[in-house]
Amino acid sequence: MPSQLFLLFVLFFLLAKAADIIIVGIREISEKLKVNLYVAGIMLGFFTSLPEMSIAWSALASRAVSVSSGNLYGGIIVLFGFILGLSLVANRNVRTDGRWRSILPITLYLALPVLLALDGVLGAIDSGILILGYFAVLSYTYLHHEPPVPARPNHTQASETIAPELMTILAGLMGVFLAAQLIVRTTISILAFYPALPLFSVGLIVYALGTNLPEIMVSIRSWRANIRELSISNLLGSAITNGLIFGATAFVMPTPIARDAQYAVTGVAIIGILAVVTLAYHSHKNFSRIEGYALLFCYIAFLLASYLVS
Repeated sequence: MPSQLFLLFVLFFLLAKAADIIIVGIREISEKLKVNLYVAGIMLGFFTSLPEMSIAWSALASRAVSVSSGNLYGGIIVLFGFILGLSLVANRNVRTDGRWRSILPITLYLALPVLLALDGVLGAIDSGILILGYFAVLSYTYLHHEPPVPARPNHTQASETIAPELMTILAGLMGVFLAAQLIVRTTISILAFYPALPLFSVGLIVYALGTNLPEIMVSIRSWRANIRELSISNLLGSAITNGLIFGATAFVMPTPIARDAQYAVTGVAIIGILAVVTLAYHSHKNFSRIEGYALLFCYIAFLLASYLVS
């Protein structure tokens, strides 16, 4: 057992490092192609969600979809309650445009996985709503944050310029999927010693924190480099990608969601955190340290409530 727990820790570390390799490659390509910083952050969020995608695929293959659904729900809570909250407390504030139209489509979309699961399952119709909603939100966000129009480089020259980054991203992808496969298998072997422990709760608490290590790294780097908008947009991009993963998973296999006390705690926590994020984004056109404390309080309250109902 101790050796398996140590192996799990090492695998999560390798998962984060592999994802970090991909992040660096994507960031360098964005800089070379002169993509708008906010849009680059949203795009980066897709790639920082590769661990969640890998866990979802591995969980489907292992018929353990509850691990993936718990991971995705918990991911939203970790992204905003823990990572954004802690970032704001440590670094005081970050400016926003303060427009409802910039944040409401995103937070409303993020609430969909909770609302669509009220009937106890995410099925084919829910899958279509989540997948189409993802691309609708992505398109809307892009159109409302127009990128600068760079001079069009020669196609061959551009391909040669970004070739090293593409190779780096490919290597990182292989590492992410391999680590994710091993994580799911190791976890299932550990859970054999605790048959009463719900897979949903494992994904919700443990996996949600482990698979969001890339976002934690991006946030730290962004704040240190004083490009705080990249950190915020990356968290938003990563969160909406969770909705896409929910949809893709439900398309392959209907995902049952137990409507128990843990689901109620999770749903209330997600809706509450999204409400704080929405209001904070609009108020005074910035996220403040006080709002960071509010998000951290929501995260801690969620952990305590989860412990009490488990």
